[in-house]
Amino acid sequence: MFPWAVLLFLASLVGPQVVRAEESLWVVYLEHPPFSFTAEDGQPAGVLVDRAKHIFAHAGIASQWFSMPANRVSEMFRQQDRLWCSIGWYDSPERRQWAQYSLPIYRDAPLVVLTTPRWAGHIRQLGSVDALLGDTSLVWIRLPNATYGAEIEDKARRLRPAIITSPTSFKDAVQMLAHGRGQYLFVAPDGLDHRLTIAGVDPSAMETISLPDMPPGNLRYLILSPNVPPTLIERLNTAIRTLFPPTP
Repeated sequence: MFPWAVLLFLASLVGPQVVRAEESLWVVYLEHPPFSFTAEDGQPAGVLVDRAKHIFAHAGIASQWFSMPANRVSEMFRQQDRLWCSIGWYDSPERRQWAQYSLPIYRDAPLVVLTTPRWAGHIRQLGSVDALLGDTSLVWIRLPNATYGAEIEDKARRLRPAIITSPTSFKDAVQMLAHGRGQYLFVAPDGLDHRLTIAGVDPSAMETISLPDMPPGNLRYLILSPNVPPTLIERLNTAIRTLFPPTP
């Protein structure tokens, strides 16, 4: 049985008295190394898992952890049958319709360009995000529902690059790239080799390019279900301000 299926079963059995609303969260995480994943011992691990655990401990908030696919998280949050939390999400207007946000807990490294050796030299010669997006001979493979940040989106609206959207996932996108259906993606560099391997693509068959005008990486947040009280969110935010104050 999948972990999230076990979670649904347990949620149907465990009475409200087991989880004190004012001090405990049900935390779901995605299988997304190196940020969050299930370790060999069956426990949650990763950069964001460690960071979130420190935040919860500093705030004096208990947590129960479960792995869950991304497409299940919004469903669980909307049910509001528990005080739900999930870690490491980007901000988006659509997501704010069903989730509350903490202060940011992490900033990604700047995005890099993922391409094949055939196009790497040309992209390096272009030398900037503006020049890349302005070259309509190259096709940007966009991930569906991905958040690239306001600066990239503004540049895309202004420069009108050639775009094809991947059907569903990162795996589809890199397969399209490998088969020449587009020339580049914008991707986070963290754990990229692992993600390429899981997608069935040899990392050595791809090249990454850092461009000097690439904006800072996206911020990641804790998201919380609508029924989480403001007082609890403020305790989390107080811990975040203390442990991970924002940098200029």
